[in-house]
Amino acid sequence: MSKIDTMGSSSEHEVHYDRRKLLDIEAVIADTVVIHKRKSFGLFDLMGAVGGFERNLTLIGMFFFKPIATHGYFLKAI
Repeated sequence: MSKIDTMGSSSEHEVHYDRRKLLDIEAVIADTVVIHKRKSFGLFDLMGAVGGFERNLTLIGMFFFKPIATHGYFLKAI
């Protein structure tokens, strides 16, 4: 194990790099098989990904019921 002083250099041995050996790539073929499946991203998946299903369902319901409730309030106010 080498000791490193406060300047960051190794005190036991210096490591010299050759420009031709800076990048060493090794490719290995393994016998592992990975199975990929594709699934379409539906409306319910989108609602689940953006804020949760219940919150988005509530917002859609409020989109339809708010005008009805506002109209009922104005009829009672008149």
